[in-house]
Amino acid sequence: MNAFSTAPDPWRQFFRDYDGLIFFVVRWPKWRFAQPVQEDLGQRIREDVVKAVTPDQPAALIKTLIRRIAVRRCIDEVRRQVSERAVLVPLFEKPEEDQADPLRDAPAGKEWDPRRPILLAETSEMLSKLLGQLGALCQQVIQSFYRDDLAYEEIAAKLALPASTVGVRLFRCLEKARRLIRMNAVFRNFFRSASDLLE
Repeated sequence: MNAFSTAPDPWRQFFRDYDGLIFFVVRWPKWRFAQPVQEDLGQRIREDVVKAVTPDQPAALIKTLIRRIAVRRCIDEVRRQVSERAVLVPLFEKPEEDQADPLRDAPAGKEWDPRRPILLAETSEMLSKLLGQLGALCQQVIQSFYRDDLAYEEIAAKLALPASTVGVRLFRCLEKARRLIRMNAVFRNFFRSASDLLE
């Protein structure tokens, strides 16, 4: 008979043993979660663990399952914050100092920023939606200039346009995009300026 089966409240003892692991993941500095968010995530993770784990499973399996559940919950929270533009991913970050314990149970190595791929995916999806409302020619002009890094002359040759009109057309397409952003609450919230996000 194991210790869990004889305890008056197996889950109370269970979380005494494993809360440290749950909050080690939740408080990983790269998530950048505020204290209230950490506490809320901890509770949600406990609820998920109760559904997915039985206290009499081997300790190694329990730790693996808890870390997997905790990381998934944290990624969901990052995705939620990114969709609400609650976080800003800088292009360059100051390297972190090595810690005494080199993140033995951390969700990933310290070179990985968990927010970056989520923000890139969300931005890519939102840009696709915005470009889809601009019309085919505007899409081609904007993508040729910004994505493909083509000069005006190259864009003109690619799209069979007079070279003298490419700059004006690009300007008008960007103005159309700005109007769409102002008129659409979803776009307006997502494409706020960097200065707004830094305040």
